[in-house]
Amino acid sequence: MKSRRKSIPVLLVSVLTLTLALAGCSDSPTTTAPTADQKKDPPKEAVKPTGGGGQGTTPPAQITEFKESPYFQGKGLPALNTRLPTDYKVSNEIPANQMKYEIGTYGGNLRTVTSVVDWDADVFVMDNEPLLNTPGILGDEITGNILKDYKVSDDQKEFTFSMRKGLKWSNGQPVTTEDVRFTVEDFLNNPELTPIYPVWLRGGGVAEGAPLKL
Repeated sequence: MKSRRKSIPVLLVSVLTLTLALAGCSDSPTTTAPTADQKKDPPKEAVKPTGGGGQGTTPPAQITEFKESPYFQGKGLPALNTRLPTDYKVSNEIPANQMKYEIGTYGGNLRTVTSVVDWDADVFVMDNEPLLNTPGILGDEITGNILKDYKVSDDQKEFTFSMRKGLKWSNGQPVTTEDVRFTVEDFLNNPELTPIYPVWLRGGGVAEGAPLKL
C-alpha cells in the first residue's frame, strides 16, 4: 500500500511533464493576455522595403537607403555606401519560401544556452560568413555569399568562382585576388604559420595528397 502511495506522485509528475512537452510541440498558436503597455500601444505594422515583404516573398527589387548598426558610429570607418559592393547581397539564410523581408531593428539581447563558459557554437556559426552558403539546414541549394556565384564543369573537375564587384574590407579597402594569393602562398604555404596543412586542402582529401596550388 505504501509503495502504491509513493508511486502516485511520481505518476502525476510524469503526466504533467508529458503534457507540457506535448503543449510545447503543438503547432496550434498560443495566446496570452495583453499587458497594460500592449493595450495602450498596440504593435505597429512592419514597414517593408521597396519590392518585397511578406511571407515567402522575393528579395526587395531595389534598396534605396542603407543603414548600419549604431555600434559602428564614431569608429572612423568610411561612409557605409562607399564600403558596400556594387553586387551587394540580400540576406537569404533560409529558403526563399520561408523568408519574410522587412525593416529590422538594432539592439536587444541575444540569449543562448551553451555548456561552455567562454565559447558558443551558435554565435560562431552566426558570425561566420563563408564564400558560399546553403539556405536552410538541408543543403538543397548552394548560393553565393561573399562570392557572387560559382560554376562547375561538366566533369566536375573545374570550379570557377566569381567575386562580387566592388567587394571591400570593413575598412573600405578593396578585396582583390592579391588577398587570395596572400592567404594561400604567404599564410597556408608558410610552415611557420601553418605547420599542419589542412587535409581538406590536399588532393583527394588525404594527408598524403598534394597541397593546394594557386
